[in-house]
Amino acid sequence: MVALDPALVGADVVPRAPGMKYTHYAPKAPLTLIEGMPTRMVRAFQREVARLQGEGQVVGVMASHESWPD
Repeated sequence: MVALDPALVGADVVPRAPGMKYTHYAPKAPLTLIEGMPTRMVRAFQREVARLQGEGQVVGVMASHESWPD
């Protein structure tokens, strides 16, 4: 059984800290995860970013410094 904090699900309960409501970190954007060998991941990231930008979309990438070229 899972017990939920009332501050997370109750509309009438004040959260204990900012950002605790379930919709706080719920962007309305698709998320694409790419996994594999680092050298292949970099190329896959670059292709996907270029494709989406070519469609006129705004793209954000979250990657470690090991998996993204300078």
